[in-house]
Amino acid sequence: MDMVTYDLIGSAYSELEEKEEWLDNVESVADIAIISPEAYVGDLSTGQMTKVDDSGSGVCRIMLEGKYLFDVIDFESDLNKYKVIILPDVIRADIDFAKRLREFCDCGGKVLATGKSALYENTFARLAGDYGFGYDPLFIPDECGVGKAEKRPNTEGRSYAQLTPDEKDAISHRGVALAKLEKELPEFLK
Repeated sequence: MDMVTYDLIGSAYSELEEKEEWLDNVESVADIAIISPEAYVGDLSTGQMTKVDDSGSGVCRIMLEGKYLFDVIDFESDLNKYKVIILPDVIRADIDFAKRLREFCDCGGKVLATGKSALYENTFARLAGDYGFGYDPLFIPDECGVGKAEKRPNTEGRSYAQLTPDEKDAISHRGVALAKLEKELPEFLK
């Protein structure tokens, strides 16, 4: 090792030594958690370790550059102490973690899933609903559709996966836009 590197390491550790009394018995106060790429095991592995490694380091870099306080956690970590859970790019979860994410969201937590992060239909078939893909089984909308464009309160508490395609379209921003277009298009074409 050259002397410049040796001196740099020495100065970093001397700074830690000065602060050592404040580093024992501490607890993180981060509001954001990132699921670690190292959390993948068995069936959860996508086989895309290069992309996984990049996604983990990429989201950490974004958090650091934004000066956000965050923790890197695994699937067994307590989610309730966070406000936001980030699933970077190709994170896959098992049925137990999916249920924990639903409970987290029901208590006001938010999930940010990027890239290919999703709960795949075949993995989550045991969750309620036949019309879902991705996170549909996890989230329960306040409203559901009636016909193509009408809405009503979701008093049954059905998840997106339990709503029919027409019921979802009526509350979807795309569905609402298409219904409006269908209604107004003849006038535009005159």
